[in-house]
Amino acid sequence: MARRKQGTPHPSIPANGSEMGVYDEPVVKMRPDVLPPGDLRREDLSQATRSSLRLRIEALLEKREAIAPREWNALGPNVTEQLQIMLSDGALRPALRQRVIIALGQIAGDAAVSKLGDILTNQRESPIDRAYAATALGNVHNEQAVATLGRGVADQDAMVRRQVAYALSRSGTPQAVPFLRTLAGDKLPSVAEYAVRALDKPRGKASTQAPHRRKRKARPNDSQ
Repeated sequence: MARRKQGTPHPSIPANGSEMGVYDEPVVKMRPDVLPPGDLRREDLSQATRSSLRLRIEALLEKREAIAPREWNALGPNVTEQLQIMLSDGALRPALRQRVIIALGQIAGDAAVSKLGDILTNQRESPIDRAYAATALGNVHNEQAVATLGRGVADQDAMVRRQVAYALSRSGTPQAVPFLRTLAGDKLPSVAEYAVRALDKPRGKASTQAPHRRKRKARPNDSQ
């Protein structure tokens, strides 16, 4: 066994005259870290940002009072995209999903029509979600939204048809007239009344009741 030279410090013992904590151990060259292909740090940051945005949206939707436009604007430019992603989440609570549907129609405008139309016309969606989609489309107020609502006039569920009629009655556009005429002939008065009212408005005959429920006004001579 080779003998250590006199005065040579042991690697684990501080060198003579050195400061505390300084050892004469050999320096091991470290290879630089190499990241895998792609910027994972940016991707992780993006994922964290999306998760944070979703939590902020959910907190806003849980409010009982109406949400002001400035509150949506404060969330940044990616709100519409995140709302559409949330609609694709099968684990989303039904009540929260319905609020997302309404919010999409309120703040996304034209960009929401395609997604809302998919919900309205998909019979695998629940009737209440289809009805919410019809209401949301009624908040968009453009020809594309009216045409999309027209695809719901023959829905099997009366609640959905009623909301379609209500949404079309709010559009005030000539494109809605053919669909309203179809709904005015619906066998259910709760569906027909909105369509009849909307069709009467241009002639100044709007009423708060459907025709079959209108009460005859008393005439001066009736009491005589």
